[in-house]
Amino acid sequence: MKKFLIVFFIVALFFGTVFLFINKKKSKNINTLAAGKKAKDFIIGMKDLSVYKLSDFIGKYNIVLAFLDTSAQSIKTNEIINKNLKIKSFIQNNENIIWFNILKDDLKHIIIEEKTEKIKLSYKTLLKNIPDFYNLKVFPAVIVINKQGIIHFIYSGYSPTIVNDILDTLKTLTK
Repeated sequence: MKKFLIVFFIVALFFGTVFLFINKKKSKNINTLAAGKKAKDFIIGMKDLSVYKLSDFIGKYNIVLAFLDTSAQSIKTNEIINKNLKIKSFIQNNENIIWFNILKDDLKHIIIEEKTEKIKLSYKTLLKNIPDFYNLKVFPAVIVINKQGIIHFIYSGYSPTIVNDILDTLKTLTK
């Protein structure tokens, strides 16, 4: 009986240690994306042999990152934003706004396109090159980052009010 208790204790200790180790690993991968947090840097494009990072635009622009995929909701959101004249003219008339679409086109790749055409960047890269911080579970997602590099607004999923919500946020940042 004593041997059984000792073996049971050792096995329980072993599995308890494994359980704690696994949970500790998982907690590091929790998505911490939230308004008020500093945006994480990553390569956003290349042009004329120059590499552009997100941090290159902080301090100069309020940045919009529109994370899209090939789902119907993402396609609909992109169409609504592209066809809306209010948001188009507002962004064109404000030199301190830059917009990037980040399209997850398959399981491994993304395409990053600058939609405001201020710098005319387009870039294809591996999905793993985007920090885990931005690994979103719901598409579409729009993230607005202020000039200080702080996430000001996060919008995930589809809604007919998305244009007005983004526009209101950009108006508050450009005052």
